[in-house]
Amino acid sequence: ADQLVPEAIDLITKEFLAAVGSGVLPSHRHIFHFLLAVQTALQSSPDLITTKHWTAFLHAPQHHQRSGPESLPWLPASLWKQCMHLNVHLPAFRNFCSHLARHADWWQSWMASPDPWIALTKQDTPEDEGFNLRQLNFFERLILIRVLRVDCLLSAVEKFTAAILGIPLPAVLHLEDIVKKFSCRHPVVFLLSAGCNPLLSLRNLAKSKFNNCEVETVSLGQGQGSTAEKLVRRMIRTGGWVLLDNCHLAQSWIHTLETLVESLAEDDAVHENFRLWLSTSLDSEMPVSILEHSPKVALERSQNFKENLLEILSEGSGSCISDKLFSSLPDSRAWKPLLLNLCIFHALLQERNKFDGLGWNVSYDFTTADLEVSVQLLMALLKTDPDGGEVTCLVFHRLAGEVYYGGRVTDQWDQRVVKSMLQDFITSSAQPSSLTAAQIAVPVSAGWTLKDCRSFIRKHPSNIGVRVLGFPLHFALDDLERKSTAFIQNIAQLKFTGSEQHEARFSGFSEKILLDELKSINRELPRLLDIGDWTGTSTMEMFLCNETRLYNHLLQLVYFSLDQVRSVLQANSSLTNEIECMVNAILSGEIPQMWKAVSYPTCLKLAAWLNDLHRRVEFIRKWLGDVQPGLSAVLGLAAPATAVLEELKLGTKTRHSAMAIWAGSLFRPRGFLTAVLQDYATDHDVAMDKLQLRWHVMSGEQSTKGLSVDDYLLHGLFVDGAVWNVQTCALDEPCAGKRGAVLPPVHLLVCEADAVHTETSDQTKTFPCPIYSCALRGALSTQSNNFVSVVNLNTQLDSSHWVMRGVAILCQDSRNTAV
Repeated sequence: ADQLVPEAIDLITKEFLAAVGSGVLPSHRHIFHFLLAVQTALQSSPDLITTKHWTAFLHAPQHHQRSGPESLPWLPASLWKQCMHLNVHLPAFRNFCSHLARHADWWQSWMASPDPWIALTKQDTPEDEGFNLRQLNFFERLILIRVLRVDCLLSAVEKFTAAILGIPLPAVLHLEDIVKKFSCRHPVVFLLSAGCNPLLSLRNLAKSKFNNCEVETVSLGQGQGSTAEKLVRRMIRTGGWVLLDNCHLAQSWIHTLETLVESLAEDDAVHENFRLWLSTSLDSEMPVSILEHSPKVALERSQNFKENLLEILSEGSGSCISDKLFSSLPDSRAWKPLLLNLCIFHALLQERNKFDGLGWNVSYDFTTADLEVSVQLLMALLKTDPDGGEVTCLVFHRLAGEVYYGGRVTDQWDQRVVKSMLQDFITSSAQPSSLTAAQIAVPVSAGWTLKDCRSFIRKHPSNIGVRVLGFPLHFALDDLERKSTAFIQNIAQLKFTGSEQHEARFSGFSEKILLDELKSINRELPRLLDIGDWTGTSTMEMFLCNETRLYNHLLQLVYFSLDQVRSVLQANSSLTNEIECMVNAILSGEIPQMWKAVSYPTCLKLAAWLNDLHRRVEFIRKWLGDVQPGLSAVLGLAAPATAVLEELKLGTKTRHSAMAIWAGSLFRPRGFLTAVLQDYATDHDVAMDKLQLRWHVMSGEQSTKGLSVDDYLLHGLFVDGAVWNVQTCALDEPCAGKRGAVLPPVHLLVCEADAVHTETSDQTKTFPCPIYSCALRGALSTQSNNFVSVVNLNTQLDSSHWVMRGVAILCQDSRNTAV
């Protein structure tokens, strides 16, 4: 009996995880598994996960102070400060920082290991009297990985869950298992995310496993309720499968469906081969009675290139590309290669969603309908021109790039990406250059079938899409970090504490942490910029005055809201939803939404944002002292000082030299560029619409001598997706493990438009590179605040290479989060 009880518990756990897990989205399934494991751990050993452990895992330790012990050379400063927090607040991590310093070689090797969880358990882990890695419990290992290797957090969570539950995580119930496990009286509910359609899977299952069972479908909507009811009642008697699609669009008929489902349990004449399938959106209001008696299957479209491509080319009558379609133009030698290239192109569009700004400025949901209409266009063109000549390809580029696919794209730079990819994949040679660059040869011949295509695709690794896009493999780590961050944020939003006792301790501990955070924020915040009634005389001075007002408005709001939080904690005022959201954001290390609403565009975390805000305000303070020496005493400056050239180390600024500006300090960078042109137009009596800015990236050997007072040096710009090679003075590939690098100072020279065109006309290889305030690019609701300008950068590679890469210049490096 003693042996049977653990076996029964394991069996019940497996069945529970498999049944419930099928109704949870794949991207959320690890949250369900993790919370179940945490609850199990708290019940078996409450000291395994204390409130300090939970807080350290859930809320990244925030240290806003800019001063502190010096970081290790190989460890980013932001991670070092989190390590110091663990060293101080968690007993198991005492002497952790000294261990990092003494065993730097081992830790650097661990930081590069593909599986840091396993590496922590190996026998070669260094031991010290004060700190022993192998003595960390499972959750403490998870905290360590969460701090130092967040890209591997999800894989570590799976191992933690399996270790706590004592069993490997079971696979969820598949459709075949559900049909066999549940009777004909239980409908199956599909919970659909955008772009998912279960019809193809159902038809394939019915054909391959259930003797080609009949599958009928009705897409619900206005006036379709009676049609659906008649079909269900007929199939109940004759047998067969019925899919009622889009139940969320038939709310007026949903109660009739509820009655129909309830009657199944009492009807003895239901055919044994009958199955009712219901599909609905995730946010719909399905009747509780249906959900209680129905197995749920959550479907989410994959963003993996290989999986999407295999799904497009899958077997079955409902597939997008069937064997009949693939062999429909035997006289065209270009049909099969171009059709496969079009499918690869479609799958790559979805793959780009994994790379945030480098993929798309705005995320898009391309569907199979876009592919189907493009396939019909390609077929029509190749019937006229079987060889797929240049004219045919140009027509396809225009229609598909600007209407079928391009019609979904709202950002002009994303439209450039779509057109560039089409020109790469739909060519008269029928062999895209991106596949050649990725060393993938697709030997499509006239005798090839879809089965041959699928076999060829299955030979390649799951990350093959990264190579075809032309991205370095380490770019995929950013996607893992985003998923890990989303996992932690979802856990925090659930406000899970495990038990009432744990919740009480956690609440008191959170209040103490909040008070510490408020004190840290207050120490970090800069003073307001007091300029009195000064408004400036030139356009640039008026721009600077406006920048000052924007920063002061932001600081005043931050100070005021912090006072409100303190008032709530002292029970002097009531808690509002706005203050509660602000508190949750601070505890999670995020910028409160009320601050974001009046802030400059940014995607930094709270600690890095506060440090960035302090640097910006101090720069503006020094700039004000430069342009208006009389303000120095009011601003608290010892004397009028040069603000930026100290950082640039370009020499001493005089009234007769170019002014150096830190791009990251500008609240409205586009306003700065406009002020530069306006001042020049006023001083030289030239129409402003005849002027343009010429951007020249300076090399390390160039001197600032000879630059005129009308010129500006803009520094602190960051190249995202590439680097600037100072030897070749052109764009180049980033180093291993790096996404980009700081651009050398840029010389802004105002000149007439004709002069710019004349000077750049002989440069055959330039890349028109967009400039943004931050890495959010077009994802902001007000894109005008984020997009700055365009600059032509020299390149030794073809411009399309950087277009496919999504290269841009940022005024703020979001990955420079050192605080």
